Amino acid sequence: MVRIGWSGLLVGALALGSVVVTGLAAQAWPKSDVSLSAPRTPRRRLPRWTSPPPLRELAFTSVRHGNPEIYAIRLSDGQPRRLTTRSSAEFVSDWSTDGGRLLLTSNRDGDLEAYSMSADGSDWRQLTSTSGDEYQPVWSPDGLRIACSAVVNGNNDIYVMASDGSSRVRLTTGTTFDATPSWSPDGSRIVFASGRTGNGDIYVMGSDGSNPIRLTATAATEYSPDWSPDGSRIAFMSDLSGLNRLYVMATDGSDVREIPTGDRDGWDPMWSSDGQLIAFYSYGPGGYTPGATSTVWVTEPDGSDLRQVDPMDGSHPVWRP
Repeated sequence: MVRIGWSGLLVGALALGSVVVTGLAAQAWPKSDVSLSAPRTPRRRLPRWTSPPPLRELAFTSVRHGNPEIYAIRLSDGQPRRLTTRSSAEFVSDWSTDGGRLLLTSNRDGDLEAYSMSADGSDWRQLTSTSGDEYQPVWSPDGLRIACSAVVNGNNDIYVMASDGSSRVRLTTGTTFDATPSWSPDGSRIVFASGRTGNGDIYVMGSDGSNPIRLTATAATEYSPDWSPDGSRIAFMSDLSGLNRLYVMATDGSDVREIPTGDRDGWDPMWSSDGQLIAFYSYGPGGYTPGATSTVWVTEPDGSDLRQVDPMDGSHPVWRP
């Protein structure tokens, strides 16, 4: 598998100073057939409305049929479904909060631009048309905004726009790279990776770009942060041990803990919507080497229940809500 997608972009960013793009269901109580004179049996009160359990479905990028395309797979059956069938390269990035649409980037027009499509791969809508490359667009929790990384005029920064691609605003103005944004659950903050201090570190800022705060300060490269659904933790990857590994920390940068993944490496962690699982991809025990193939995995945040989702190549998994 060719190393592509926004994780691979980090290599170019650090080495070159720029990025090389490589239903709710109602529950009604039935009428009782018990006589009014009979003693009433106490009943445990249940909520009137309950949310369905997560589908445990992932979308991911794969080159199993030649060029990068988007697939979806449910953990319950393990049968991947191909969602895109174009000659261009497509990279999946995020699900809408209702699970009805996917955000992605595609080079169908020459450079990488942001698009959205229905969950079955239909109804494509182009969101950006810039002179640079867009990658990792992610919806805000309310679905009204999209944050993305973009390389424009040699600068790698984070932008925010309306969900239809309008009203685009640049949030960062770094001289190296600011990338891979992830929204806080309340939409007020964005966590991201930045090379402004020399290495890749994790920062958090207001959703308007204000008050950036550095959360990690190691000699390693930290990248691809993802905010947990309950707002209490941030997952990210780091090469602190020499091999890319997965970690979680509190939102102030404290209480850093490694997520054990055995002897394999870990890239681009992504929380499930209920916070019970983390999806990632791995190149295996030796980590990335030229020509290596990655596969998609899931684990609980403490490293338990580690399992491979699909035996064929895959990268950049994102959970359907």
